[in-house]
Amino acid sequence: MRGAACLAFDASTRKGNRGFVQTQERSKQRIGSLILPHRQNQAPPPQNVLPQQNAPHFALGAVSVVEQFRRYKPSTFDDNSEPLVVEEWIRGLEHIFRHIACMDAQKVLCAEFMLIGAAGHWWESVSRTRTEEQQRNLTWEQFKDEVMAKYFPQALRDFNESEFLQLRQGNMSLTDYERQFK
Repeated sequence: MRGAACLAFDASTRKGNRGFVQTQERSKQRIGSLILPHRQNQAPPPQNVLPQQNAPHFALGAVSVVEQFRRYKPSTFDDNSEPLVVEEWIRGLEHIFRHIACMDAQKVLCAEFMLIGAAGHWWESVSRTRTEEQQRNLTWEQFKDEVMAKYFPQALRDFNESEFLQLRQGNMSLTDYERQFK
């Protein structure tokens, strides 16, 4: 009986992984469709030119946006119960995006790679509810709105802001106030 349970578990795991693999394949196809036109419109690289002293390690067009993004070592996000963590995660991604040239759809693809664990599973589920066209046209702002709505809902943001605005120093030190809001 134990062997049958292992086989059933193995089969269900493969079935669950199939959806993940299909989502990963769709992401790879989307990346290719975004990169190829960009590369085709560029002039060929100059011949016999020495690299500049302080030039970045990658040239635009020579390396995919995802590869450029990953070189900055962005943090991952897993279903963290601390709402401010998701806000910091998004802020970190936006910092990277300011340094690489990429379109909204590429920002979404990069961010999708950094969702792990429960957050990755949640995003896969949300993505399956859209058509391929809707997923392809998803903007960075829409992505952020969905992630923030899930992990740092507007009602909680409003509550935190209200608490902050009602602060009075009284007898507490700045350190005590900081502890209160952690």
